[in-house]
Amino acid sequence: MDDVLLNKASIIERCLSRVQQEYKVCPELDSFTHLDAIILNLERACQASSSPHSPPKPIL
Repeated sequence: MDDVLLNKASIIERCLSRVQQEYKVCPELDSFTHLDAIILNLERACQASSSPHSPPKPIL
C-alpha cells in the first residue's frame, strides 16, 4: 500500500482516538476547551481523508 495512504490512515486513527479521549473527559460537552479539541480533530480527520497533500498532525 502507498505510504501516503498509510500515513493518512494513521492520522485519521489518531484524530479519532483524540476525539474519544476528549469526549470521555467531558461527556456533557460543556467545556469549550474540550469542544475545540474535538472539533479540530474531527476537522483534521476530514482533511486527511480528502486532501491530496500531507494532512496536518492531530492536536495532542
